[in-house]
Amino acid sequence: MGAVLHGTRSGKAGNPPDAEYEGTINYCSNIANGASYNAVIHKDGTLCELVHPGNAAWHAAEMNSTWMGVAFCQAVDGEVISDAQYKSAAWYLRTYLKGMFGVPLTVGGTLFQHKETAQGKSYGKSDVGGGFEWSLLQQYL
Repeated sequence: MGAVLHGTRSGKAGNPPDAEYEGTINYCSNIANGASYNAVIHKDGTLCELVHPGNAAWHAAEMNSTWMGVAFCQAVDGEVISDAQYKSAAWYLRTYLKGMFGVPLTVGGTLFQHKETAQGKSYGKSDVGGGFEWSLLQQYL
């Protein structure tokens, strides 16, 4: 068990943060799209829980049933993750992954970027990718 970190990746460079956030929530709320996250985090740090951490979200194939999916609003690769997003992600991971399930928070052990998973590699995923820094997340964990 752990968490897979994603970038929302609408592909719309310069997409306003509200549009990226709301668009992701709307997309994931339609079951026909076959994709969801446990949480989506706006640039300002606002966090929307789409699927309770105790339930499976559809975000990383074989990892869905036991790994949480947390998505940072990031329209394109290289878009910088904000400090507020790191803080919200750390709070969410501490509260649920560590607090509720007793899972230690370790980079490469229980925390991965989507691009580092088997599914991410096979599909050529690049998220969270450029603009994401583990050291900034770790300082809040």
